[in-house]
Amino acid sequence: MAAPGEFFSVGSLVSCRTCQEHRLQGEVVAFDYPSKMLAIKCPSSSGKPNHADILLVNLQYVSEVEILSDRSDTPPPLASLNVSKVSGIPDAGNAAAQGASVGSAGAMGSVSR
Repeated sequence: MAAPGEFFSVGSLVSCRTCQEHRLQGEVVAFDYPSKMLAIKCPSSSGKPNHADILLVNLQYVSEVEILSDRSDTPPPLASLNVSKVSGIPDAGNAAAQGASVGSAGAMGSVSR
């Protein structure tokens, strides 16, 4: 687990062993030191080529973390956001109020790349 002042660089490749002896490996997407949460991107568990799984790992339940390749350069800038397209998406609260079925995401979700 990261010691005070340590962090995981976005884009680094890490391998974690959970307290249940599961091995997780992927690219660091985000790291929050105060909550000890690490987000890693792994190949899709569904096998779809244009998808990836994003795993949120609580480092308090990890017995070992190994940095396989460290990314020291600055990550590329984020893509521009089309605000008009995003504002046209109904929010979950509004959809639920209208009787639409709203699913909840589990610990492992599949996202498009």
